[in-house]
Amino acid sequence: MFGVISKIVLASEKGVLNKRGRLDYGGYGFIKDEAGHERFFHINDMINDANETAMFDTLKKGDRVSFEPLPGTKGNGLRADNVRREC
Repeated sequence: MFGVISKIVLASEKGVLNKRGRLDYGGYGFIKDEAGHERFFHINDMINDANETAMFDTLKKGDRVSFEPLPGTKGNGLRADNVRREC
């Protein structure tokens, strides 16, 4: 039987979770990268083998994460994709 890979990590940087919150359409957060820039991510930008929502709900301010850096869209600042908690 074949499985589906939903996300592939291409390049990885590290950072610290700075803020997180919830809106009607899901969760979001901000990561401070090693260069000191703040990057936005949405709950759908997380990598988790089981459940993105469960992983998002356990993240706390100060947790170390890795991510794929992306430019912002429409001039809205920098983004992070394929966010994963560091062990």
